[in-house]
Amino acid sequence: MSTKIKILIISFLSLLLSIPASAQQVIVNLKVPPPNKLGVTDLWNLTLNNTTENTLRVYLEGTVDEATDGRILEARSKVFELNRGMKLITASNVSGVDITYKNNKYKEAIIRTGNAPPGNYQFCVYVKLEDGVEAGSDCKSQSIMNLSPPALVSPTDGLSLPEPYPAFSWMPPAPITPGQNISYSIKLAELYNNESIESAIKRSGYEVRNLLQNFYQYPVSASFLEKGKNYVWQISAYTNGNLAGKSEIWKFSYGEKNIVKQPTYKDLLMVNSNIVLELDRTVYPQGTTISAKLYIDSGDVNIKNPA
Repeated sequence: MSTKIKILIISFLSLLLSIPASAQQVIVNLKVPPPNKLGVTDLWNLTLNNTTENTLRVYLEGTVDEATDGRILEARSKVFELNRGMKLITASNVSGVDITYKNNKYKEAIIRTGNAPPGNYQFCVYVKLEDGVEAGSDCKSQSIMNLSPPALVSPTDGLSLPEPYPAFSWMPPAPITPGQNISYSIKLAELYNNESIESAIKRSGYEVRNLLQNFYQYPVSASFLEKGKNYVWQISAYTNGNLAGKSEIWKFSYGEKNIVKQPTYKDLLMVNSNIVLELDRTVYPQGTTISAKLYIDSGDVNIKNPA
């Protein structure tokens, strides 16, 4: 065998050895979660393609890194059999996951909300053979942004409502990115005398969940509001099922229509030398009312001087 052929064979073998194991054994395709969402279960949302002719005994390793704080968690599944061809992996069919948190701040946020706090993340999954040799991997990036809470619009804070079936409206949280599913819940509770609005909203009251629009018409079938009572209301916003924020707490009452009384104007009209007519004009938003007083000089009582 010539020297040139030997060199070619050695070069070809070296090239084969340099090909990553993932290209030879398991192709991994991680799915990117919805915008502003990243939880532990998102590590186990992927497809695996066993390109070999054999059934492999493998386990999964997942990592999550934040751009500023570095590694925040590592996770590992139990060993399972991966048959030849494609396999869809979800959190429901990954058993015995062992999670190690590297940062308590992120641990508390993820356990409490199921979602990582705002930040820029890279998350990876590695498929490893039972002996620890890597057979394939994939990494994806995800950014989670702070959202402003929903902003209440109507009824305005402190308003007295003339009707028992008000319409509630609010502004959605921002910014909202394409593909982000927003839903709302509205809560109303009675406000007692000398009670704070924060204390009132914590009590059980009238609540509706899974609203898809930033508007809610209080239904005729509901009987929660009573005339003469005070109430508080608040909106909670959810992105892809996770709490994104709560609005301020506003109060309102159900009773008589709000009346803004304007100053009273008096007119004195001299009817004749001994009769004076006094007119009181009071202006309201819905119209003007007039009351009159008549003064007559009978000789014993002085008439009111119009001047």
